[in-house]
Amino acid sequence: MYKLLSSGAVQRLTDFASIPSDARNADWADYKKWLAAGNIPLPADPVSAPDPVLEIDGQTGAVIGVAVHPVCGTDESIGILRDQLVQWGNALGLDFTDDFTRLNDIAIAAIKDSAARKAAITNA
Repeated sequence: MYKLLSSGAVQRLTDFASIPSDARNADWADYKKWLAAGNIPLPADPVSAPDPVLEIDGQTGAVIGVAVHPVCGTDESIGILRDQLVQWGNALGLDFTDDFTRLNDIAIAAIKDSAARKAAITNA
């Protein structure tokens, strides 16, 4: 017995092998023979729409991870802590490097944009 996959491949249910739709593949040829014998595969699982809030989190993480630095983190909480760190440093008269300030500004902007976009989705 087989099950259709949303990728166009099929899954053989006896061993859960994924079989690509390739005429040169012996397993695909077996599947085609199984179909020709009048068998019907199970339908593919429905594809659910992605969560827009999770998409925004992913986009924000990409901005922070690529444009800023991979070790900066992607959580809004990390960004908030980084923002507070700069504020405390400024209050204490510490001199941050230009790179840290520039990267921190990029991270804070991405986090604020993410929060605004998520608020627009959840309030809509």
